[in-house]
Amino acid sequence: MKHCTYKTCGSYFLTICTKNRENLFWDHYEIIDSSPTLSSLGVAVENCIENLPVIFPFVHLDCFSIMPNHVHFLLTFEKDNEVGCSQIIQRFKSSVTKIVEKNIWQRSFFDRIVRDEDEYKKIYDYVINNSIRWREDKIRNQETKF
Repeated sequence: MKHCTYKTCGSYFLTICTKNRENLFWDHYEIIDSSPTLSSLGVAVENCIENLPVIFPFVHLDCFSIMPNHVHFLLTFEKDNEVGCSQIIQRFKSSVTKIVEKNIWQRSFFDRIVRDEDEYKKIYDYVINNSIRWREDKIRNQETKF
C-alpha cells in the first residue's frame, strides 16, 4: 500500500525468498515426517529470526516458518515507531549474509498488512502449517508420477 509506511502499530505478514528460489534451508525432509531438518544455513536463518525482537524491542515475533527456499514471518509492532518492515528485513538479510559470507536473497520481499483478527488467524495457521503443506504437496506429486 503506497500510503502506508509500515511503521505503525499492527501485524505484518512478510515473505522473503532466496535468489532464484534455490533450496538452501533444509538438508532433507522425510515424506513420512512433517518436520524438516534445517541445513546449517537454515539454522543461521533461524537464529537471526529469533534475534529480531532483541534488535527491535517493539517487534513481537508471532510466528515464522523456514521453508526450503523462502521464509515467512508474522510480526506485530507493539507501538508506532521510526523503523519499518523494510529496515527490519534489510537488517535480517544483512545479518544472514554476514554469517554465511554471501548474498542468498532475492531482491525485495513480499508484505501484507494484517487487517483484522480473522485474517491474522488464517495467516498464523498458514505460517505454522506451511512445512506440512509442503510435505503433502510432495506426496501428491510423487503419487501422480506412478
